[in-house]
Amino acid sequence: MESANIQIQAPQDCEPTPGIIKSIELRNVMSHSEFKQEWHKSMNFIIGENGSGKSAILTGIVAGLGGKAYDTGRANSIRDIITNGQNQAKIKIVLHNHPSKLYGNDITIVRTMSREGSSKYQIKDANGNLRRLDRQELNLVLSKLNIQVNNPLAILHQEMSRNFLRTNDPTDLYNYFYRALLLNTCESMLKKAQQDLDAADSCLEKKKQFLDDLRHKEADLFKQVKFIESLGKTKERLSELENKYTWATVKESEDELKAVKENLDKANRQLTIAHQEFDLWNNELTDVKETLSTFEQRHQALSDEKVAKSAE
Repeated sequence: MESANIQIQAPQDCEPTPGIIKSIELRNVMSHSEFKQEWHKSMNFIIGENGSGKSAILTGIVAGLGGKAYDTGRANSIRDIITNGQNQAKIKIVLHNHPSKLYGNDITIVRTMSREGSSKYQIKDANGNLRRLDRQELNLVLSKLNIQVNNPLAILHQEMSRNFLRTNDPTDLYNYFYRALLLNTCESMLKKAQQDLDAADSCLEKKKQFLDDLRHKEADLFKQVKFIESLGKTKERLSELENKYTWATVKESEDELKAVKENLDKANRQLTIAHQEFDLWNNELTDVKETLSTFEQRHQALSDEKVAKSAE
């Protein structure tokens, strides 16, 4: 277990400020294969010979609190933070916290980095319970505790301090001032807000266009509904007329049938009369035939009598 030389000078009864580092553990971080240190709640000094790993501790703090490799001043990528020959590095930082129901008096942030470039976070409460696993929650915690790992007034690494002391360029000095007051963060937030506003305006215009399209569709659908309603009424009227037509046809057929029946009855009556007249004429014809037969018989008798008399 490696350890750093720490000198402490602070009142023992002061309350720790939320966000102060309580302890740090480094595993396979640059020159530290295994490092753990409990820190004082007020002020700490880290001293040591060149190459003893002081900057590696600062690098671990910056990286462990979500900083980019560039922010450490010692690395260009996550791979540069991992100890040579190792595939993974782990940083564990415990912060003092406001007494709260969510995390308690301590917040533990664990960052695990792989040589392939992947990185994951774990955030635990004072009891060691895992709360969240994402970077978004870490950003909220850091913002709440006012921790700014990329602010030169909060963390001034060796390379940045060397450049700061050597530079006389007003532009460089202004850049330090600009970053120290978080104006770059404000600018980024303003740009993000403007992007969000532009996106919201664009979304609003799309929604307005969508609303107009919906209104046009509503008008078209309303016309279709009216047409369907009128079509329904037309169908009802058609059905009514068909019923009337059917009954009118039935009535007409009934009238025609009645007329035919009347004509048939009349014809039957005439036929009956004709039959009666035929029977009457037939009877008279029979009488005439009988009378004729009688006359023929008498005529024959007279003829025979005449012939007889002529023969005498």
